[in-house]
Amino acid sequence: MLGFLLNRVAQSAVVLLVMSFVIYALIGLMPGDPVDLMITADPKITAADVAHLRELYGVDKPIIERYGNWLSAALSGDFGFSRLHAKPVLDVLLPALGHTVTLLGLSLALALAIACPSSYKLEQSTA
Repeated sequence: MLGFLLNRVAQSAVVLLVMSFVIYALIGLMPGDPVDLMITADPKITAADVAHLRELYGVDKPIIERYGNWLSAALSGDFGFSRLHAKPVLDVLLPALGHTVTLLGLSLALALAIACPSSYKLEQSTA
């Protein structure tokens, strides 16, 4: 049983890693980048400023290197800075964590309330 659980955990980790890369790559394939959004707000920005911003945010690097940097930062708890909310991403996410955990608990309880009696009834009918 322990081997089965460890196998499932390993498979889940691989799926999460692959899907996070696919999503990161798809976002990277979208036209434009964060620097393009910044320069539209400031018409006085020079080409040197744009190059400096691209280097600062790392958008001039290959996607594999950017993904590696993002993944290592995310695994260490650094989710970056939200330019939309002008504060760290973690400060944006934490207030919603309570509601998320509540929804998770309620949906788990509902799933168990439906699954356990259903499986018991199925077992009784096949016995």
